[in-house]
Amino acid sequence: MHHERFRGTTPSFLRAVCQDETASRFFCCGVTFLLVCTMGVASGGTLHPTLVNLAPWIILIGLGESYRRVNKINRAYESGVQVTGRVDSKRWGIQSRYFLEYSYQYEGRYFTRKFATFKTRSFKKLSEGDEVTIVLDPSHPEEGIVTELFA
Repeated sequence: MHHERFRGTTPSFLRAVCQDETASRFFCCGVTFLLVCTMGVASGGTLHPTLVNLAPWIILIGLGESYRRVNKINRAYESGVQVTGRVDSKRWGIQSRYFLEYSYQYEGRYFTRKFATFKTRSFKKLSEGDEVTIVLDPSHPEEGIVTELFA
């Protein structure tokens, strides 16, 4: 079965972080710890020994995980194929989390995915039952991405 190669514009790092709720939380955690440590030392203060030991790891994990998630989105945009999917549900979770559940078919297999995001303009435009464009990396078809979220 032939699938059309995706020809859309890859979202910027910041755009991807702002749409992917999990990447956003990791990014904010890393940046917050980086700022706390920098401001604490710059103001002549000292940091609690536990914070000194944990901070570099929290910063690296936070920024590294957000980079990994955005890189996965970019790989799908750059070398992926597009298929048509459908929005199954939109719902609110806890702590300003919103979930978009969607389904699609690739190479005869059906996939359903739940994506955590924020209540952005892109999210608000989508409704249950809408047909959407899914871009996916053929080596990981279970990780299809709704392109309308990143428009």
